[in-house]
Parts: sequence; C-alpha cells; structure tokens
Amino acid sequence: AFSMVNARVKVTLFWTLILIACFPVWWTTTAVYRAEVQGTLEGGSIEKPLEVLLQVKVISGLSVDKLDSSLRSIPLVPNPNKYNLAVVPKVSSLQALPPNLESSDALDEWYLKSVDHSTTTHITIFIAEKPISTPKIHFGKHNHLWVDIPPKQTEKSIAKLISVVVTNILVEPDTTRSEEELSMIQAKYDTRYTISFTLANANPASVKGWDFLSAASEHLDPILSSLSKLVKLSVNSQVIHYTFLGGPRNLQPHKDNAKNNFYFQGSELSYIVDPNAWNLDFVADPSETLLNFVLYVPEKRFSPLYIRTSEGENSKTNGFLIPQWGGMVIVNPDDSTSGLLSSETITPAFRVFLSQLREFFAIPSFERRIRTLQTKLKEASLSGNVEILPSLNGVSEWEINAVMLQRLRTAQRSSQDTLRQFGRVMLQRLRTAQRSSQDTLRQFGRVM
Repeated sequence: AFSMVNARVKVTLFWTLILIACFPVWWTTTAVYRAEVQGTLEGGSIEKPLEVLLQVKVISGLSVDKLDSSLRSIPLVPNPNKYNLAVVPKVSSLQALPPNLESSDALDEWYLKSVDHSTTTHITIFIAEKPISTPKIHFGKHNHLWVDIPPKQTEKSIAKLISVVVTNILVEPDTTRSEEELSMIQAKYDTRYTISFTLANANPASVKGWDFLSAASEHLDPILSSLSKLVKLSVNSQVIHYTFLGGPRNLQPHKDNAKNNFYFQGSELSYIVDPNAWNLDFVADPSETLLNFVLYVPEKRFSPLYIRTSEGENSKTNGFLIPQWGGMVIVNPDDSTSGLLSSETITPAFRVFLSQLREFFAIPSFERRIRTLQTKLKEASLSGNVEILPSLNGVSEWEINAVMLQRLRTAQRSSQDTLRQFGRVMLQRLRTAQRSSQDTLRQFGRVM
C-alpha cells in the first residue's frame, strides 16, 4: 500500500513540475503581440493623396523664388482629400524666346524642346511676358502648355491663374454637365475594350458597303494608338442591311415640306433608338467592354434624314450618344452613290465617332473645356483667353495623362476603401480574440 501511495505522489509531483515548467513558455507564446501601426485603419489616415509634379518655367521678369513661394502657399488643386490628389510645384527660369516665333504651332514645337524630360513630370507650364492686356492660355499638342501674361503681373496673381488651369486639366475638365450625367455617359471602368463599327444600311438597293479600312487608317488608328497607353483595344467592323430606325413604337420621321427633308426630334431619340432590334450580331469577349458605333443610312424614301434640335435646327453632327453603349451618326449619301460609301463620304461621320469616343474615355470636347475654364477664371476674378491646339492623333498627351491620373486616383480610392473594410473586419476579429483570450485566462485562474 505504501509503494502505491509513493508512486501516486511521484506521478503527481512529476506532472506538477511539468505544468510549472511549461506555463512560462505557454504564456509567452500565446501573448498578444501589439505592433506599432502608422496611422489607423479606421480613422482614414491611410488616405494619402497621389502626388504629381508640376514644372513651371518662367520666361519673364517674374521672381522664381516668389512665384515658387506663392504656388506652395495655395492648394493647386482645391480639396486634395476630395480629389485624392496633391500637386507639387517646381519653378525654374528659362532662356528668352527666340525671335520670329509667332505661330502657335512653331511655339508649341519650341516649348516641347524646352521640356525637362529628366524627371517624371505630369505637366509643364511655361510663363512668358508679352505686350498684351489679357492673359492667354495655350494648350499644346504634347504634355505642356504656355501662358502669355501682360507686363507687371504679380506672382500671386500668376499662381492663382496656374491653380485654375491645373484644376481644369487634372480634376475638373468639364463642369458644364453634372457629375451624375458625366458618370452615366462615360464607359464603365475596364482595362480591355472592343470597339465595333457597324454600317446599318436601310437602303441596300444603292449602298452595298463602305470603305472602312481607308477611313479607319486615316481617322481611327492615330487616336487608338494614343488610347492604347490607357487600355487594350480591339476593333472590328460589319455591314448589316435592312436596319430601320423607329424603335418599338415604329415611329416614322417627320417631313419638312419647306426644306424638303425628314427629321426626328431630339426628344424622340429615346423612343426610336432600340439597339436590341438592330441585329448587331457581333459578340464580344465577355471579359471586354463593348462599345458600338453605328453609321446609319436611311431608306431612300426618308432621305435626307436629320436630327432636329430643340431650337428647331438640324443637328450639326447628325449624331447622338447612347450612354455606356455607343453612338450613332446618320449619313445621307448623294443620289449618285452606288456600291461602296467612299472614305470621303464617311469622313464627317468618323470625326463625330472620334468625339464620341473621347467622351466615353472622359476626355471632353475643346468647346466644353474652354467654357469650363473661362467660367472658373471668372469665379476666381481672373480673365484670360484660351487656345487649344488640336493634336494630329485626335487626343493630346496631356489629355491622356489626365485620364491616366484619373484612373490611378480611382484605383487608389478603391484600394483605400478595401483596406478600410479589411481593417474594420480585422480589428473586430482581434477584439473578439482578445476577449476570448481574457475569458480563457480567467477560467484558467479559477482552476489553478
């Protein structure tokens, strides 16, 4: 009996020693590690705006140091947190303009050679003093612009002017329409797009097809090459006969006896447009966003056919947008047209397609940008004339860079939202695990 008691004592003593020896190891390995975190996931301090560099080169009597100080004393983009963007200026001086450079195209090429390509600059602005009474803002074809200013302008007024221009380029290119309207028009965010061009021909007796390749080579290839810096694009074309406007209600065009033509009212477009009934047989890759552009040739008995504006005039473009779907242009061939529509005949329609394509990628027309900029200048108690040089590619480098920056800001904002949601979930789980550990320790203490 004594030996059995002695054995129990030894076993009990052994396991007691094991518990005592292992308890510090268990305590250390299960302790909550609290790492120092830069900012908080819940408080929003992870939202650091994107920073872009703005080069300002002065060719006048302005003080470089004073202009740099004035630019740094004001936000070059209002409300950086809203737009998720901060612009960092860098001011330097530049040699005087060479003589006999009068045309805007010649100045644009000279300024291009003066751009500093050694740093990653989002845009470069040149400031030149000229014998004029009102500042003039010139948007170049590349990634720069220049501002001609009257003599004796203060650095603060120039900084204010630059702020309005930078805001127009980077975050507010078009305020003539609401944000809801713009978001409805623009194509949904994607990295791959299929662009389909269709000749919808209601008059196959005289029109058999179109010279798409020639028109595409002249008008489409340059802008598609520029847009390829943003997204991957693929293009296709097709011809569909016996396609009619009218929509589900089968509306007929109105006849204008005085002008001997036919028309649809702009207010009727939502009734006559029925993409599902146009038999656009092309099926895009499901992983790509499809944009459709339709050139419509009306029946001979309803030709010429126009879109009538609310002012009672025929539309200058004779085309319209279908938000996030594509666009259409009505073409009225001459009576002598037979066989293929020539490249010259469809060139006006392709120019409209290009302007519609720009809008789908958040690149406003020159007219809307100028109206927006002049409105903002007036609101800031400033004045100025505006000139935009059209690029041969259909879109300038600074326009492409602005869209690229917009997409980066959108992607960063989406990532920040994801991180905030992840942070909330992780913090909730950590708190739950901490309470569970505390409960376990209390239970263990009662047992011990």
